[in-house]
Amino acid sequence: MIPKAPPRSLRVKRARAGSERVYIFSYPIEAPPVAALTPAELAVVQLVVGGQSRREIAESRGVALSTVHKQIESAYKKLGVGSRSELAAKLFGGRDDG
Repeated sequence: MIPKAPPRSLRVKRARAGSERVYIFSYPIEAPPVAALTPAELAVVQLVVGGQSRREIAESRGVALSTVHKQIESAYKKLGVGSRSELAAKLFGGRDDG
């Protein structure tokens, strides 16, 4: 049975191919979780996942330790995680490359 209307999540675009009318259907692509982060938060998150301490991150980025704390906490909140291990699992889908 053919539905009368496409699912709401399906995107439809009309186009013409010569004299024919063509419909292009596509599903929206989910944005990666890091898309919600600011550039500074993303840089800090990469260093956190790389194993650096908050103090090391502050020194390497030339910012105050409190700034790093705020950026990490903001990133955790946006990504819905509470620890480094949850952060890594969220960003890498829980896969083990080692």
